[in-house]
Amino acid sequence: ARMGTGHLGRIQQITTYDDPAMVAAWRRASATRASYLAEPTARMLDLTRIAPGHRVLVVGTGIGEEALAAATRVGAAGEVVAIDVSAAMTAEAIRSVATAGASNVRCLVMDAQDLKFRPSTFDAVISRNTLMFIPDLTLALSEMNRVLKWKGRIAATVWASARRNPRLSGPLEAAQALGVRRLPTATFRIALRLGAPSLLATALRVGGFSEVAVERWPVVARYETVTAAVEQAMDHVGTRELMELISRDSERRMSRSLAQRWQKYVVQAGVNLPGEQLVAAGAKLRHVPTAPSDSDSHAAKGVRGRVAQAPPPGSRPTPQSSGRHAFPTTHATQCPRSGHPSRPPGTPTRAP
Repeated sequence: ARMGTGHLGRIQQITTYDDPAMVAAWRRASATRASYLAEPTARMLDLTRIAPGHRVLVVGTGIGEEALAAATRVGAAGEVVAIDVSAAMTAEAIRSVATAGASNVRCLVMDAQDLKFRPSTFDAVISRNTLMFIPDLTLALSEMNRVLKWKGRIAATVWASARRNPRLSGPLEAAQALGVRRLPTATFRIALRLGAPSLLATALRVGGFSEVAVERWPVVARYETVTAAVEQAMDHVGTRELMELISRDSERRMSRSLAQRWQKYVVQAGVNLPGEQLVAAGAKLRHVPTAPSDSDSHAAKGVRGRVAQAPPPGSRPTPQSSGRHAFPTTHATQCPRSGHPSRPPGTPTRAP
């Protein structure tokens, strides 16, 4: 299959984000990540219409970045419950929350496929760069629907296609050029599996959500030099798992290949690696008696729709202009560029 394509059936569980080395690398990259994901993260929060006093569930919280952003919106009268299946990531999120002094945030080790909450508990669910890693995405989205209140909203981000995200596809392409032929379970490949807007919209619809919309949000990761960009990529466990498949001198060869691939993104002020996020949203407006099966998910794969035209340059989409429609129509709107308890089996945190 082409990089960036995928389906809604089950995938193999990965353990990339259980590794303490990955957690440390994730922390080291937090400033860069906060910068290039700022706008799609803010849009995700906007689309859930979080208000003071709301209860918000964060699925795949990582080290707690978006949980803290949601906490400022719900205020002292609200609550944010941040879950992650990785105990190592959850421990780091707890440290982030303590450092920030956010008394309205709880962090729990929990599987998105088996949420330990009563029905209609939350006003909103958010998930940043996590859905693509969940083994049974249909089951997990049905669980998120179950714990949402009537008319509650979900919003999530995932990475768009490999072609639009050289930070993720670069290590995959370098490994293939260096002789690695089979990469179906590589972290970066799985990270790109929901990269088609219609596929992401279908996942939400099959999970029981209505008024589904998907928007495209360009992002740019800025580095001082190509060497700095390569060093951060080499720090990621997803790159290191690929290097283990390279026969000899893997670190030097991978570094050189990435530097050559990313040289074209050099600008006067440094290096700008382009990327694109998909920001999806939906609402709980109908009853879903049972979670659809994997066969239902595969059947839904064929649902496609038209793609909306981009808004005027410089404009910021609003809920009214973002192209939200009930299915079967799927929209992908182009948005402007700017700059613990025992660990259950389940979904790791997120993509890089």
